[in-house]
Amino acid sequence: MLSLFQKYRYRFKTKGDFLSSFFSNPKHEWIASDRYLKSSFDEFFSFVPLKVINELYQKHSDIWFVKSNGKFSCTFSSEICPVVIVFPDLVKELSSFNPRGAHAVLAHELGHVFFEHSKKMIDPMQAQVEADEFAVDLGFEIEIEDFLNSRPESVEKRVRLTYLTSKVLG
Repeated sequence: MLSLFQKYRYRFKTKGDFLSSFFSNPKHEWIASDRYLKSSFDEFFSFVPLKVINELYQKHSDIWFVKSNGKFSCTFSSEICPVVIVFPDLVKELSSFNPRGAHAVLAHELGHVFFEHSKKMIDPMQAQVEADEFAVDLGFEIEIEDFLNSRPESVEKRVRLTYLTSKVLG
């Protein structure tokens, strides 16, 4: 009985097990069929600890990354599983020579999935700050700061930068 519990708890024994499952998912064919995108996602997931991946997949049966039109990325929960929408600007950046900024955006979106923001009545600003913190915990503090600094001036931008600074310096 204990081994059944552990098998469920640790769905992926290695990062290779996870990546094989991720890239073989028909929803991710658009990633797996492009060597640059595949390499970029492979690199991105190298920053996500296996324990975190297993926690995500313990909460959700699957997580889909779907290409669509728009700017950067967003996350929502369907009836089946969480979906991270990846827009053309982010796809282009993921295929670039230095995709760390795009990886930071993916980490932020994964933070929304990790904290299950779409299932909670949570202040939108708090959700953004928590997702930023998740990305920072994965090592993307500079990229999140750069992304926020590239955005137009707003109260949200200032609040998120303030929280980011306090997290990094705290």
